[in-house]
Amino acid sequence: MQEFRTVQEAMDYAVSKIVGQGGQCVRAEGRRCAYGDGRGRHCVIGWLMVEKTPEAMSYHKGVKDMARLHGRWLPRVVVGAKSAFASLQSFHDLSCRLNRADMMQGLEKRHGIDTSSPHWQQWVDMGT
Repeated sequence: MQEFRTVQEAMDYAVSKIVGQGGQCVRAEGRRCAYGDGRGRHCVIGWLMVEKTPEAMSYHKGVKDMARLHGRWLPRVVVGAKSAFASLQSFHDLSCRLNRADMMQGLEKRHGIDTSSPHWQQWVDMGT
């Protein structure tokens, strides 16, 4: 797994991977978002994970807890910016287009993320 130099670089990579796979990663049981589904699909944080063991991919808590309890699973940039990546995780978990647009603006304002690359808007547009 590559080591990302900046929060922006990691977020751009993860969002582009989500768009590339065509949507969220959800487990069949319960239709809940998952870090990995065992078939090659990942959530936005799952694409960034260093360790892709079954234990890591099936972890059921948010990225802040993961960083605190299992930081080895994540790149240093994610561990160092837990709040920003928790916001990205929330952005990913939303299915409503309007909510995604609002959350994207929040990423810009609160965390200084540049969302002008096309894949950010593509993710918003993929919402319902």
